[in-house]
Amino acid sequence: MRIIPRAVCALLAGGSVLLVSSAVRAVDYETQIQPIFTNNCTCHSGAFPSGNMNLSTGVSYGNIVDVVSSGYAPALRVKTGDTLNSVLWNKVNGTGVYGQLMPFGGPKLPQATLNLISTWISQLGCCTGTTGNVNRVGIVDLSDLSALVSYLTGGGYILQCPNEANINNVGIVDLSDLSALVSYLTGGNFVLPNCP
Repeated sequence: MRIIPRAVCALLAGGSVLLVSSAVRAVDYETQIQPIFTNNCTCHSGAFPSGNMNLSTGVSYGNIVDVVSSGYAPALRVKTGDTLNSVLWNKVNGTGVYGQLMPFGGPKLPQATLNLISTWISQLGCCTGTTGNVNRVGIVDLSDLSALVSYLTGGGYILQCPNEANINNVGIVDLSDLSALVSYLTGGNFVLPNCP
């Protein structure tokens, strides 16, 4: 016997569900992270970037994500999903673990910017294969549906990976994602898309 959460039953019956969660969107590298580098890391651009780490638009991602730091090998400049063990995070946060604070000469980046960088690093690689594994346990099943309902209705579930919960890969995590997951799990014609 399948047990379906009340909010989903209301949705299936054409009722309304009160959504109280705030919108969650995955951090976009090109529009949110790259501008931080462009505006604050001028030493890491041009023909001879400091530390041989070019943070210019179009090349920065490939130069930092899962790339060994030339000054702190074998540590990675940005370790997928692991903020605390990423050289870049430690440098911009001024932890002293991997040398001095960056940008060189300060000041330290604003806390909101540091939070954005931290969120971006922690979200890297969190979604693999297809979307839908909201709770990131096992296969896509009713427990993922329960987690998504709990998140959307303010029931206390915290999304670990917004890309997994953005079932339809459109915009923010919202009721349309819940509808898509219900369609998938009940044999509707929704096909889980690949992770972005």
